[in-house]
Amino acid sequence: MPFDFSGEGQHPAESMNGPVISAQTRIRLADFSDPSGPHRFGGPLRLDFVHSKGKLPPLQRVLTLSQRDPNLGSAIPGVTELPLVYGFTLNGCRLRYKLVADGQVELLELNPSVPTSGWPYKNYPAAFPEKRFALLDDGQIEPDEVDQLTWQNLEGIDPEKGVVVIVPPSSQYGVSLWATETTS
Repeated sequence: MPFDFSGEGQHPAESMNGPVISAQTRIRLADFSDPSGPHRFGGPLRLDFVHSKGKLPPLQRVLTLSQRDPNLGSAIPGVTELPLVYGFTLNGCRLRYKLVADGQVELLELNPSVPTSGWPYKNYPAAFPEKRFALLDDGQIEPDEVDQLTWQNLEGIDPEKGVVVIVPPSSQYGVSLWATETTS
């Protein structure tokens, strides 16, 4: 496992170089070396949002996880793709939604609902460049260690039962999530 949970050296989140998924105490790492992988970083939003809040502010598709990949370790019956979406231009975005069917999403909560000027940086992309990836199973992880993989900590999520997806900054995406320069 590429993470050091000893408390010595760098924080485990600092050693991530791409998406990390924890499902039922197993850790999966994104492998961008496989351009035919079933999962995608970025790409156009292309989702039908069911909501009553008027026009939606800009939202970005962060990841699309193929439910057909047994390496994902989790599946939603009747759904082939799980889109993970976030409002990066909404400073402090709190977004909750429910996947109704492939390509159809019910918006449950969105706050704030107006973009913050220049946040997180000027000329922020409406969509991230699409990059395909596969998942590599990297072994067992203790539930308390999953919490250590994030800077924000997990609240209300049981890592033994749920799926935790962490998308740290990475130069592999071809775009910066939070700053004007791509990080390494």
